[in-house]
Amino acid sequence: MTDVVEARVIPATIEIRARAGDAAVSLTLGQRLGGDGELAVTLTSQGFAGRQDVWFQTYELGRFATELRHFEAERRGPVNLQSMSPEKFMLDFRPVAKRDQAIVVARLQRHAFWGDPRFAQSLQIAFEWDRAHLPDLIAQVDAMIGALQATP
Repeated sequence: MTDVVEARVIPATIEIRARAGDAAVSLTLGQRLGGDGELAVTLTSQGFAGRQDVWFQTYELGRFATELRHFEAERRGPVNLQSMSPEKFMLDFRPVAKRDQAIVVARLQRHAFWGDPRFAQSLQIAFEWDRAHLPDLIAQVDAMIGALQATP
């Protein structure tokens, strides 16, 4: 007998938008498997765009939420989030001299194979972000963790 594990769709999204409105990072939960979640990650910046489905562990999102809380209270950084395969997705929040701002850096990467060599295709964006959105971001991350931990 074969064990079948079902994945289910859970609506949850994390949105991070640039102060100027010309760049964004979006993470949308697609399916859940065990304590892990597949997120559709989309990066857009000044006409460039990339999208990829990547897997995250719930405890990694929990660690990220904790670091965001410290970032809010103590302005210490950077704060980062990585997918299960760290080369596929990275998100950093970096403090800057202006107390009301941070720099967001995000990277998506995948490998393409043509013959023997493997080529990394990637998109990296950076933008200025308003730290006043930290409470909303923390709430979005907490909601995603809750969706991941929900009983099927």
